[in-house]
Amino acid sequence: MKVNRYGRAEVLTPEQIHLLFTERFKSARDRVLFDVCLYVATRINEAYTLITGDVIGVKGVRDECR
Repeated sequence: MKVNRYGRAEVLTPEQIHLLFTERFKSARDRVLFDVCLYVATRINEAYTLITGDVIGVKGVRDECR
């Protein structure tokens, strides 16, 4: 987490996000995990504990929350 000088979380800039994806993440797993967190605004633990059924239903990708 990026923390500002007051000890609070800070929002990453588009340039910082681009740097993470192009130079920092070494594995595809890390890129996908961070991408999920960024796209759905979730915490690492929440994204990490997702299972296939949370995302893909009988009719394909879910379009709304349960």
